[in-house]
Amino acid sequence: MEVEEKHFRVKFIKRRWLKKIIFIFVLFFFIFPMVAFFSFFFLVQPPENFPTNQVFEIKKGQSVNEIANFLEKQEIINSALLFKLFNYYQKNFININTNIKSSHYSFHTPLDTLKVFFKLEKGESGIDDIGVVIPEGWANFQIAKKMSETFKKISEDKFLKLAKEYEGYLYPSKYYFSEYEVSEEIIIEKMLDTFKKKNKEIKAEVDKSDSSWEKIIIMASIIEKEANSNYEIKRKVSGVLWKRISINMPLQVDVFVDYILKEHTPRKTFEHLKIDSPYNTYLHKGLTPTPMSNPSRDSIKAAFWPEETEYLYYLTGKDGNFYFSKTYKQHLIYKDKYISKYISPKKIENVVK
Repeated sequence: MEVEEKHFRVKFIKRRWLKKIIFIFVLFFFIFPMVAFFSFFFLVQPPENFPTNQVFEIKKGQSVNEIANFLEKQEIINSALLFKLFNYYQKNFININTNIKSSHYSFHTPLDTLKVFFKLEKGESGIDDIGVVIPEGWANFQIAKKMSETFKKISEDKFLKLAKEYEGYLYPSKYYFSEYEVSEEIIIEKMLDTFKKKNKEIKAEVDKSDSSWEKIIIMASIIEKEANSNYEIKRKVSGVLWKRISINMPLQVDVFVDYILKEHTPRKTFEHLKIDSPYNTYLHKGLTPTPMSNPSRDSIKAAFWPEETEYLYYLTGKDGNFYFSKTYKQHLIYKDKYISKYISPKKIENVVK
């Protein structure tokens, strides 16, 4: 009897342990994974109040913990913990050194936590940069005004102060900047870098010659304003200006007026030509102390490779063409014909009709 009772008890205990083992097996291999899966699925999904088209900032120096907590507070992600765990997984299991980029961001559609993570890691802000065109031949004061009008963060005075020593070296082109990340320093650095890249080969040639790079840029800044035309005309104008310097004749170009007055003056008068300034090309011989505009690559090439010429004078007629002359007398004849008494073919047509 005792043996049967003992046998029954052992059998009962074994059955109970088997149930426990089965329960633990089901718990760990079915229930826990399912709970984990649905929890992960819920947490990784975009929050119900995901802030689409709203700008937020990830600041420089913020830790992953700070970023994760901030994103959860802003309802950009559901779980800061999941964000941190994914960052840990990336670093320690996939050996990817994640580096979340500091910037301003805006997402146009709700994103799950992993997509948010990768967007921040790649620095994909979702904010379109603003394009701004800087025409060839603009002086720094014009660029400063344009930039301050385009970007609220840019101060015209600060830009001019920082760019003062770089007159002539801010390359004219179309640029794109973020309205949130832009600064005077960023714009100037970008324009200087573009200048270096665009003119790398020309500078290498100048450095091998007896010419001065600084003088070439000064001359190019004058050519840009004097001959806003094709490359061959620029080379011809360059030849005239270098010839004037070689015979100790004043350059006598009107570019300096706008530069000194810091505004465009369409009609120059004799009073303008009397302005007391080292930039006055009528009162002082040789090149100006610094460039007076930011020239294009063609103007720099024309300054370095001028066309040898016997001409000493040139003018742009009202018909848009350039007229070169060897003597001042011929220059006055052209001036009278193509500027003072010039009648366009269109006007002549109207008179005939």
